[in-house]
Amino acid sequence: MALLPSNVTPNQVYAIIEHEDFSVFHRLMKKELGIEDIDYRFATGELAEGEDGYFDIRTNARTKFLESWEGVEKITFLGEGLSHNVNLKFSKLPREAFLAAVEICIKFALVHELVHVRQFKAGVLTKQKMKELQQVPYEKRDIEIEANTIAKEILNRYGKYNAKVLEILTSNESIDNINLAEISRLFEEQ
Repeated sequence: MALLPSNVTPNQVYAIIEHEDFSVFHRLMKKELGIEDIDYRFATGELAEGEDGYFDIRTNARTKFLESWEGVEKITFLGEGLSHNVNLKFSKLPREAFLAAVEICIKFALVHELVHVRQFKAGVLTKQKMKELQQVPYEKRDIEIEANTIAKEILNRYGKYNAKVLEILTSNESIDNINLAEISRLFEEQ
């Protein structure tokens, strides 16, 4: 008997983001990153428009700065991108492990974007820097490498299951018949 793949929809992603537990996590991360004094709003959207004018399904969230670059306007969570990427990589997980992976991926997107807010506060991320980075492939941009590294470091503290989910999320891997037993065991052990 075949198992049905697990699946998450954009609306389910938005429900997680709107939950009080996520708000608590958000406040903790702002404090840890030293950006409690930076105000912005959360928004949701379906897909991000790429630099080439096409929609980019790979983008999970985005930070938008004010037109004047004097502050942060919003962090937008992209439900279609998040759900697509999670479903693509983790759909073979049993339902409970899958739902935990969904939450980990959303938290990773949040912390990644909060690192960009911290980079902005520190003067590292500027309008000029963004113009320069448009000439560099996304995965080779120093601000993106730092955001991924810090987000992984923070979330890896929450256990081996988190670490494995993030390893898969940030690589070309996905859950397959070979690694399914290992990640399921890590979920059960947490």
